[in-house]
Amino acid sequence: MEFLQENIDDLSNLDERGRVEPHGEPGHRGRYGQATRGEADLDGRPVRHEGLPIDLAEINLGRLAAQRAENPEVKQFAQKMVEDHGKASQELLSLIGQKKLSAAPAMDAHHKTLSDKLLQLKGADFDREYMEHMVKGHKKAIELYETQAKSGQDEGLKSFASKTLPTVREHLKMAQSITEKLGKKSSESKDR
Repeated sequence: MEFLQENIDDLSNLDERGRVEPHGEPGHRGRYGQATRGEADLDGRPVRHEGLPIDLAEINLGRLAAQRAENPEVKQFAQKMVEDHGKASQELLSLIGQKKLSAAPAMDAHHKTLSDKLLQLKGADFDREYMEHMVKGHKKAIELYETQAKSGQDEGLKSFASKTLPTVREHLKMAQSITEKLGKKSSESKDR
């Protein structure tokens, strides 16, 4: 978890694609030996996995929501995101490290912008914005993992994606249910 904690909030050296810029010469490797720029080569084809920045975003945003959310279901969901995506990140980091593939060890610019936006919100507004993003984000994650599971170039990453998909689908269902409840509460309060 030290690697995740160390890199979760460090966005100062991200490039336009959300990857960490190296400090030093080309080919520089990070503290844990992962390539910090570019893609690894597997049988002559570039390989990169996008799951880690998604997990890091879910962890960061989950921590924020666990602290700031008003609705207990949103807080509980946020804590689940921290736990589940933390486990997935550890597994993915291990796999990436074994295969010497590159990974973006921080949130991308989109998620950093969302985090900044969420920091400006409170109460029910925060809850709705966070949960709406969780629905959109998990839909995108499902597409990413389905693509990786079906047509990924690396068998280990394909297996990881296949194994992770049920959890991501569960997260989407939970997020949709909570978002629907929040929408009903919002319309009920407007009717009063």
